[in-house]
Amino acid sequence: MKETTSTQRARVGRPALISRASIGEAALAELDGISSTKVARRLGVAQSSLYRHITDRSDLVRLAVDYALERQKWPDSQPHWRQYLIDYTISLWRLLEQHPGLSQELKLMRPSPEKVITALTKVALDLLSFGFTAADANMAVDLLAHVTLDSMITEQIFNSPGSANPTVREDSVRAWQHQDERLAHDTRRTMEQSMFDNLLARVELILDGLETRLNAPDNSPVSTTASISGITDGHGVEAVTEEIMALTGVQQVRIKLNAAGISTAVISSTHPLSEQEIGEAVAEAGYLLVSDNA
Repeated sequence: MKETTSTQRARVGRPALISRASIGEAALAELDGISSTKVARRLGVAQSSLYRHITDRSDLVRLAVDYALERQKWPDSQPHWRQYLIDYTISLWRLLEQHPGLSQELKLMRPSPEKVITALTKVALDLLSFGFTAADANMAVDLLAHVTLDSMITEQIFNSPGSANPTVREDSVRAWQHQDERLAHDTRRTMEQSMFDNLLARVELILDGLETRLNAPDNSPVSTTASISGITDGHGVEAVTEEIMALTGVQQVRIKLNAAGISTAVISSTHPLSEQEIGEAVAEAGYLLVSDNA
């Protein structure tokens, strides 16, 4: 009877079953220098089997990113937004640290994967409850994400082999040896430490700016509507506009002329204007302010 070799026995049976989920897991493990060849080898399948489930390399990368984000636990909201954003930054750093290559791929991916957008949107929505405007919430989350990505990429570059020294970090420190010491000393110290520590220092600076912005007085213009009697033509509109614009804090005056009745002035100013102030300005132009209480 003819003997069956171990190689022949290995070929007997059904081929390995793969899915987009299993491909995502394998792709995440091979993300640093990812290729379909590496992922197929890790899964124990032919590349042709892989391409029954994916379209190209970018699809492979997106599966890896999705797999990572589906399993990422983001921090719960904190009583203070500042600690919440610090926790968010640290969580993102740990995610990037756990999966080499992820920071570079996220930096280059366009458009951003839906799961990335969903994760960032969740944090931005939480910031609204702390009094952030939608614009500031989106900007804060986006800025911290980019700073974290850049810091991780820099850390990986610093740890790579240098040209004149064991690492790029040491090359960079040496390059600052003969620069102005007022800046060079701190720059060298920053380069010598982990980029994670440097990241936290950057985050504190960003958060200080956000805190100043949140606590700043509301500088949005105050809008006041005034009813004016007696204006019959453009000359009257110009005269009233000139007198009201002369009031302290007035930024803009728009008058809707009603020659047969009451004209309406909409006044934008840095602070509320009293009826007396507006009335005196209108009277100076030769017209009458119609009181709201009339």
